[in-house]
Amino acid sequence: MKLGKRILNNALAQAALTKLIVLYIRLVNATTRWEIINGEAPQKVVNENRPGIGAAWHGRIALLAYSIPHPKDTYALISQGRDGALMARIIEDLGFRTVRGSAKAAHKTKDKGGVGAMLSMVKILEQGRRVLITPDGPRGPRMHAKGGVITLARISGEPVYPVTYAVRKRIVIRSWDRFILPLPFNSGVFIWGRPVTVAHDADAKEQEKARRQIEDQLNAMTRQADEIVGQTTIEPAPPRKTAPSWR
Repeated sequence: MKLGKRILNNALAQAALTKLIVLYIRLVNATTRWEIINGEAPQKVVNENRPGIGAAWHGRIALLAYSIPHPKDTYALISQGRDGALMARIIEDLGFRTVRGSAKAAHKTKDKGGVGAMLSMVKILEQGRRVLITPDGPRGPRMHAKGGVITLARISGEPVYPVTYAVRKRIVIRSWDRFILPLPFNSGVFIWGRPVTVAHDADAKEQEKARRQIEDQLNAMTRQADEIVGQTTIEPAPPRKTAPSWR
């Protein structure tokens, strides 16, 4: 059995790894000088105690807890499985709450975990709280938005707020999402995009337009963030040939 699987199967090892990762993330944030662009909109949402849907690429989630005001009122959607369990523990230690499941599964299939996650997120939004989704997760393709975030926005009637970040010093992991591992003693930038809304009665064409708005905004913001810190931007993966289904 590989070392990674051994850790994921061992509760004590997983707890120790969680603590180490959380300490590292806190160290990076504490030693990083941040610039925030367009942060007024999400701050207003929090100040007025309104719900909203945050959307960020999977490869840019390491420091998102520090971009969202009052993360304790934000629920992050985390995939099911052993790696998702580790991610959930990390996210919760950083102040978020979590929902386990897959927006993609709820959108495309009758998967019970995905449907349960979607219903949970709708209820959270109805309570005036906020949710955070990685629209290209949990397995890609990288930097291409799937339909789950649109389904959630359409059912709930709440806006989607794209958000991304970049740092000057980083390591890019050779994973499907080209995960950004930020380094300590750094400088970086958070960028928030324009909110995207989806009408309850939006047809397939309108839903696809909203999906592209989120995807295009996130990619443009990510390029902008990388340029600001002087980094080479990470490009989206080649898209899969199958078109999204809105049923």
